[in-house]
Amino acid sequence: MSDERPLKLVVDTSIIIAALLKEKSLPYELITGSSLALYAPRQAAEEIEKHMNDILKKSELTVSQIRDRLSKMLHKIVLLDEEEFMNKLQEAKHMIGHRDVKDVPFVAVLLSIEGDGVLSYNKDFDELDAYGYRRYTPADLARLHKSNNTVSLVSG
Repeated sequence: MSDERPLKLVVDTSIIIAALLKEKSLPYELITGSSLALYAPRQAAEEIEKHMNDILKKSELTVSQIRDRLSKMLHKIVLLDEEEFMNKLQEAKHMIGHRDVKDVPFVAVLLSIEGDGVLSYNKDFDELDAYGYRRYTPADLARLHKSNNTVSLVSG
């Protein structure tokens, strides 16, 4: 098969926050240095800002490093407004709303973009296996890239 395309993944806020905490960060490297097609609901960026004080307290990085990283990541992630996935909210709620209603917009984005899965540390997204989607962690993607050269993760 020669019509390979990058994985289309929805990025959960847990990944973005993790990328802001450590100097060496696999989540940050994947988001900014890969050919993955990444998406998130716009409210993910708002949620990050809401938790910025906690992030600043826990991070090894300076305020300017955190802001710089966040800016670079948000340039690589396509943020969708609610109108762009509103028609998928009910289906998403059925799929994952019983676990955590805050995850519903992420699943609605996944359905809207006809994505491959969710990039997250949140195990609630494992429920999506029943619907043919997968939760990936950064480590999963790194292993996938090492074992399968047909999956393009890092641009080069």
